[in-house]
Amino acid sequence: MSKITSFMTGEVRWFLNRPIPEARRWFETLPPTSYTRESRTDIYLVLPGRSDLGVKFRENRLELKYRLGEHLAKEIAPGIIGCLESWEKLGFPSSQEITSSLLPGDSRTVRVPVLKRRLVTVIETTGTQTTFHPLGKPGAAGVQFEYTELQVLGSDWYTLGMEWPENKSITLPAGLLSDLLVGSVLEAPTSMGYPEFLQRMVYS
Repeated sequence: MSKITSFMTGEVRWFLNRPIPEARRWFETLPPTSYTRESRTDIYLVLPGRSDLGVKFRENRLELKYRLGEHLAKEIAPGIIGCLESWEKLGFPSSQEITSSLLPGDSRTVRVPVLKRRLVTVIETTGTQTTFHPLGKPGAAGVQFEYTELQVLGSDWYTLGMEWPENKSITLPAGLLSDLLVGSVLEAPTSMGYPEFLQRMVYS
């Protein structure tokens, strides 16, 4: 059985109702062995009024995440403003019985399946050298950068996000974002974590 995991991350993410074709093209310029392409459906338990708490069933895992403090809007690169968030994450082995039963009695709490088609790489910078790794490569530590196409509640959405270990000194790849998204604008109102995004989708 998989073990229980616990770690802290920093994250910044944007949700858009239009695709970002330059992001997809950028990933496809990388060698295929330097990034991960995956498709999966995660089940989110959306709790009314709790944008600081995420509950997700991913394959055979139950994942909980809790936001530490408030999110902070910051200019990451020219024309790119995002809300930086710190999260504590816990992962537990799960089963079909747990997945089926873990639904609080509050009638406003709902399960939301989210289909994700992800392109993701880990950007590792050492001195002046930048390398790109697929998910799960042993020893790779850096910023996880992803572009994901979503299907949620009958709508198509697109998310661009970065995630990094909170306990490590990490520099966000601002130059890469500027080059990748030239002419595009990413703003604070579209920047949030999955719990807040799903709150807006379900309860707004």
